[in-house]
Amino acid sequence: MIKEKRKYAVALALCCVGLMIGSCTQGPVPARGAGAGNGTAGPVAPETDAAAELAQRRTQMAKPAWTVKMKVLDRPQVVKGVVVVVVLSEDAKGLELTGLKETTGKKLWGVSVDPGWVPSGVNMGV
Repeated sequence: MIKEKRKYAVALALCCVGLMIGSCTQGPVPARGAGAGNGTAGPVAPETDAAAELAQRRTQMAKPAWTVKMKVLDRPQVVKGVVVVVVLSEDAKGLELTGLKETTGKKLWGVSVDPGWVPSGVNMGV
């Protein structure tokens, strides 16, 4: 009796899995311009001006708003309109945490840092 119930449960589970998998696959995707879901491919409509413009924009290279000559050592982060980045100092003897204005790239501030630098007030204990 228990073995028969288990067989029915396994068969029912397999049927459910089969139905779920079957409902997820639609078969071939109709080509662009296809008929109203009937699987027949109709003529492909010419691209509209808006679609052509969008395709053009997607292939264009982005132009930077500004550039600054620095030896950047880490990926810049933007915080409240200030681009913060770690760079090699101008005398090339150390590192500097530098803040640049996001819109113009003008240097706002720079702080000399050491790679092992820990800001005061930070508890290093566990």
